[in-house]
Amino acid sequence: MSPQACELGALDFLGAVSPAFPLSIDGPGWAQWLLPPVVWLLNGLLVLVSLVLLFVYGEPVTRPHSGPAVYFWRHRKQADLDLARVRGWPRQSGQGRDPRL
Repeated sequence: MSPQACELGALDFLGAVSPAFPLSIDGPGWAQWLLPPVVWLLNGLLVLVSLVLLFVYGEPVTRPHSGPAVYFWRHRKQADLDLARVRGWPRQSGQGRDPRL
């Protein structure tokens, strides 16, 4: 049997070439139509799990005088002072916001 005959069809169990079942398919593969819905499904599942975890367990509440809260407010106040020094905030003349921002 020639190699060209095998390219035209599949071999059945007796070794004959069957043109009803070609070995090569020229049309689009299954991945082109199956992969996008699978990606969307996984993305939706991830969002759903994230929302369920957020709504069931909620956001973490830190106590006002805990270590992370004190650390955050110390740096927040320092950042506000640095911005006030660089930008001239708050304005003493009472003209409102800086138009350059």
